[in-house]
Amino acid sequence: MRSILFILLLPVFVSGQSVSRPLLKANSLFFRNNIYVFGFSQNKSDLDFKLYRSSSNLSKLDSTSAFLEKDKAEDLLEITADTLHGYLNFYFQKVSSKNLATLLRFNDSLKLITKVENFESNKINSLTTFENETYTYKNSTYTIRTSEDSLGRQFYLTKYSVISLLKSFEYKQTWQYPLDKHNINTTHVFYADSEVVFIYVTILSGAKKGEWILKLNSKNGTIIKGFKLNANGDERNYIFNTFSYDPKEKELLVVGNIYTKQQLDLENKTFGFQNLDKQNTFFFVRIDATNEVISRDEKNIPVILPITLVKGAKPAPPPFYHVKIKVLKKVSKTEYEAYCNVYKSSSGSLLFLYEGDFSFDLALEEMGIELTAGKIHSPLMPFPGLVNTDPKDINGKIELKDILEFDKFLYKQPIMDVEKQFGTDDNKKPKWIICNSDIKTGINSFYAVNIGLKGIEKKLLLESSKYNNPNVYKIKNDALLLFNYDSQTSLFNLSLVGW
Repeated sequence: MRSILFILLLPVFVSGQSVSRPLLKANSLFFRNNIYVFGFSQNKSDLDFKLYRSSSNLSKLDSTSAFLEKDKAEDLLEITADTLHGYLNFYFQKVSSKNLATLLRFNDSLKLITKVENFESNKINSLTTFENETYTYKNSTYTIRTSEDSLGRQFYLTKYSVISLLKSFEYKQTWQYPLDKHNINTTHVFYADSEVVFIYVTILSGAKKGEWILKLNSKNGTIIKGFKLNANGDERNYIFNTFSYDPKEKELLVVGNIYTKQQLDLENKTFGFQNLDKQNTFFFVRIDATNEVISRDEKNIPVILPITLVKGAKPAPPPFYHVKIKVLKKVSKTEYEAYCNVYKSSSGSLLFLYEGDFSFDLALEEMGIELTAGKIHSPLMPFPGLVNTDPKDINGKIELKDILEFDKFLYKQPIMDVEKQFGTDDNKKPKWIICNSDIKTGINSFYAVNIGLKGIEKKLLLESSKYNNPNVYKIKNDALLLFNYDSQTSLFNLSLVGW
């Protein structure tokens, strides 16, 4: 079977603020400050894969093509794509033989790295697909696995390395670290580089009960040190939420939520979340390059949301509001910006619904950490057309099977995130891109939302069937890139708009 690669080396400069090209089953992804659009190109009986790379301002457009086989686009499934290990990986499967797949792998400059044909589709990213806890850094992947014996459950942190870039990713084990056999509930790899790897661990009972950060040597898997998040004598839960690590200064900032035993008791599998309708309590733990905890700070963040009262009706029990940091960005040596999502739950329920958001600034002062926080802005749920309240709709929802999974609620995002983008305007007021998904019609509607003189204001930016793969990418704080595909005309469109 012939395999031909065409690559356009000379850039095409696109006039105006949009670009459109013919393509079949087009889709897009944003990677390393460029947008990549991919799909099929049919030339009589020949089926080619077509890949475009555009600069974020649409001023430059490159493309490359690779022959697949003599076939028709409708005989293939939608193209699956990822950027695992820093490459653009595209997988192709026929409708008639879903158990086999073909791989095309490119670098970010559109250079073809390899083509692998007719391998078993269950080998597509087998390590990262079928493991619950994984972390990838360059050509290495870390996983957490468990085994059971008469003495209990054993957790293992294992580092794997890619064997060859010329095949579907296959791995060899580099090292394995067995965690101590305590009553461990949660293990989460949250950072790794060429020197260190950090793990968050919760232990339910025993002498080491509590929440820990383990620091290991990423080259050989030896333990460097373990850090207990709560100080000695403090029996509250210190649940990991997010972090910031400076590889130059080798300083780690860990941020999370504090819960009393009455609010959350993982050992006895009970929860009440009392007082979370009024405030959330956060901890901030700093660990320096000498592996010492240099500061512990605790801050209360009030929850300020309007309550609707009906005259003559008995007030309903207040819901619980859970504040989780979605983005923690270091903006200077001593300053950070934190952007938070707010989720709502009711008594006895482990269903958490996206409700709103806010941001605060964090400064490292001599006397400790100082926060400058804004109020939580008006919730989005009461405004029609913004958030779908259909109970069958998974958008903006996180549901736990068991309270023992609560750690994951704080550090993971929903499968379908309602809030696609967030920013601030010239007056430092928040603005959002909210996606409303209609599960009956399959229509995705993207709205630009801001706080105006009369409250929440919205403007429709993009509306299309989910099968057309519409998406909105944040290019800058005041610019968005819209992608949409028209299956009727077989054209994709990229549009640059102000925000």
